[in-house]
Amino acid sequence: MSRVQYNAKEKLAIIEEIDSGELSVMAVAYKYGISKTTLVKCDASMKSMVLKD
Repeated sequence: MSRVQYNAKEKLAIIEEIDSGELSVMAVAYKYGISKTTLVKCDASMKSMVLKD
């Protein structure tokens, strides 16, 4: 399985899918081939960056 690297805009779009409530974290993780843990860490990291600005 090859690794996919997502840019900042793609990561934000993925996080917005979770925040919209249409899909669960697990469903989004499966959709993009990302582990749930990685996705949760990315979500927390992106939100902390927004709060700092």
